Amino acid sequence: MYLLRRFLVAFVLSFSACGWAQIANNTTLVGTVTDPSGGVVVAATVSAVNVATNVSYTGATNGDGYYSIPYVSPGIYDVTVQMNGFETVVIKGTIVQLNLAARTDITLRVGSTNSAVTISATNPPLSTDDAVIGETIDQSKVANLPIIGRRAMDLAATASNIIVGPKTSYTGVPPGVTYIGAGTREVHNSLTLDGITIMNSLGSSSAVTPNPDALSAVQTQTGNYTAQYGAYIGVHIDMDTKAGTNQFHGTVYDYIQNDFFNARPWLLSKASRTPVLRFNQFGGAIGGPVILPHMYNGRDKMFFMGSYEGLRQISQSQSTTTVLTQAMRNGDFSAITRSLVNPANGASYVGNRVTNISPIATKLLAYMPLANQSGTANNLNSTVPTNFTLDQTLDRVDYAIGEKVRLFARYSWQKLTYVAGFSYSHIYQLFADSQLQRGIRIYLCHHATVYQRFPFRL
Repeated sequence: MYLLRRFLVAFVLSFSACGWAQIANNTTLVGTVTDPSGGVVVAATVSAVNVATNVSYTGATNGDGYYSIPYVSPGIYDVTVQMNGFETVVIKGTIVQLNLAARTDITLRVGSTNSAVTISATNPPLSTDDAVIGETIDQSKVANLPIIGRRAMDLAATASNIIVGPKTSYTGVPPGVTYIGAGTREVHNSLTLDGITIMNSLGSSSAVTPNPDALSAVQTQTGNYTAQYGAYIGVHIDMDTKAGTNQFHGTVYDYIQNDFFNARPWLLSKASRTPVLRFNQFGGAIGGPVILPHMYNGRDKMFFMGSYEGLRQISQSQSTTTVLTQAMRNGDFSAITRSLVNPANGASYVGNRVTNISPIATKLLAYMPLANQSGTANNLNSTVPTNFTLDQTLDRVDYAIGEKVRLFARYSWQKLTYVAGFSYSHIYQLFADSQLQRGIRIYLCHHATVYQRFPFRL
């Protein structure tokens, strides 16, 4: 056991080469303990046990009867208060939300500590200890609300004063999503995962799209921020990764779209087939206690969560553009009203008929598509390919070494590949020169975080 503990500590510390951070975390259990007359109870013992992990946090009331247990993990807790001369009180099912102070005030009755009064909490306590304006979308909503593309951060737009920014593009340079809210522009926002920024260095956008099945909450803050958010005046959006529990839980999924089920676009010619679409978004997540048979049992102490998501999209989109007509290919530009000029001598072509077509230009015309519509403008309806590939993993390990030291390590990796062909028109003087281009973009995102909680309670 001693060697295993040394190995685990060394493993966690090795992540510091990738990233070490004191994460902004205001998740706290607070309250006041009083007696039946309303007087405060001093030095009462307060303990909170996470129902899912059986990890306990302890504290005591001060001279004002006030207790504060900071740096707790979000979840459901059983809060117990004990004091000599009073009955023990147990508050079951206290809901603690991310980055909020959950207040539970308790009144003790005179009696024996061997007698216990059990109270069930059914609703999240009101956060009255700070003035933060925001909303928390809990794990159930993150898992069940419909999300286009499974981009969990877009759930922030369910708030009345936040919208997805118009500059959002996962195929742009740089790729990512932006948000507008709190009366500010995109560049004033803060986007974080477990309190650590995931924004790119060119603006307040993020291409990181963690698996929703690996998240416990998405939180938005739009005003009256606490001190750790003082660097930004706009919207603060934080996603919290899910921690493992004493029970093994997992999900597996595959979302499918196929052109077999799609209708034909109304502008597409009858001779053309429905644009190709092959879409698969698949993956899974699993979490539980770390158990090494015959070596280590991590129940109540060490937990893991691992997830993977892949996306494969092969598609075509409809495009309308302008290309040279057959007459123009033969040098007849009489359909254009303005006179064309010979660049060699400045003389106008008679009847806009070009007689000195370059042999090189003639060969290049073989690589340009022919018009399939009438007219000299918007005379080509076609489909262009778009291939999108995404692979990502989000993993986390939590280790409760003891009452005073708790660690978690989280690693996020994502690779996005975008390959597209597209057509567009440049107008050179009076006629259109259609060009076809192909582009490929590859993006990599890596995030490694080690988070230590040192309450320093002696």
